[in-house]
Amino acid sequence: MVKCYGGSFLEDYKGLYYIGWGQARGGVGSLISAFSPFFIRCLKLQDEINVPLGLVFKEMGEQLPKTHLSDPQQIFRQLKLINFFFNQIVKRAYQVNTQYSNFSNSPLPRSSKALSTPFLR
Repeated sequence: MVKCYGGSFLEDYKGLYYIGWGQARGGVGSLISAFSPFFIRCLKLQDEINVPLGLVFKEMGEQLPKTHLSDPQQIFRQLKLINFFFNQIVKRAYQVNTQYSNFSNSPLPRSSKALSTPFLR
């Protein structure tokens, strides 16, 4: 299971996002459509700050998911609230950014499998 906040964001790495990893009853098509405006707003905010958005959501008290299963109706309700309170997310993002002013991504380790795959060289 992916350990990310806000449905897509890692707490310790900026610029790497996960979408569609959860298993929703009835498929993810309608959820992706509903999630995309929020995700676009998050990407724009991510460009403005130095820290990962996952760290911002963690500092706001969001919990990591406990399962890959999701209830679409619950997600729709959460998205409605998140979009309504997005200005508070922006405000907190700038506060966290100031708090962790020296943040920088650590290089991702190269796996031995990636080295043996010809198209990844």
